[in-house]
Amino acid sequence: MAIINSSRLTPGIAVAAVIGCLLMVVLAVGALFQATEHHNKLADAQTHENIASMFQSAEDEGKAASQSLQEYVATGDVAFVTAAQGHTQTGVQQLTSAVGLVGSDPNGFVNKGSQMVQASGQVIALRQTGDAAGAAQLLQDLAPSFNSFIAAQDQVIAEQHQAATDARSSADSAKTLTFWLAVLSGVVGLALVGGGFIVLTRGSRRVAGPASA
Repeated sequence: MAIINSSRLTPGIAVAAVIGCLLMVVLAVGALFQATEHHNKLADAQTHENIASMFQSAEDEGKAASQSLQEYVATGDVAFVTAAQGHTQTGVQQLTSAVGLVGSDPNGFVNKGSQMVQASGQVIALRQTGDAAGAAQLLQDLAPSFNSFIAAQDQVIAEQHQAATDARSSADSAKTLTFWLAVLSGVVGLALVGGGFIVLTRGSRRVAGPASA
């Protein structure tokens, strides 16, 4: 008789076990998803930092090239031309890489950078012909465009740093959620194991009772 009563409880126990198993699976999958999200957000943060670093490097090289160009116009020392060209080449490479990593160039940095290089060449050409005054005037005329170019890069650098900060914040949230989902999944798993042990223990006692009698 005790065995029949135990069998009547089986459907309810089975349903509870199925629900528990499903819940554990959902929590485990959620934890896995959040772990992946954490990894992806960290990767996004690093990408934004790399972009910001490239733009900053391009900007620094541009400023160094401008300084060397000013020194050449003032002194006529060709060593400054070599220095300016070296900084310009490196700056263009960094700028092109940064734009390539972004995937688009809405600010037209590559085109504007190319224009700056051409204008610098004109300044050098004037100074080489002995027209120091003309070279200095052209350099002065280019100053507003150059400053605007630098300001635009500063804005993008700030935006990329902020995007990196936001991505890291999202990564931290995903990491925390991953931890709690994993904990809950473990709790549900332990509850299932404990519940199964209790059911088996009680079933054994019910069977043993009539047999001993």
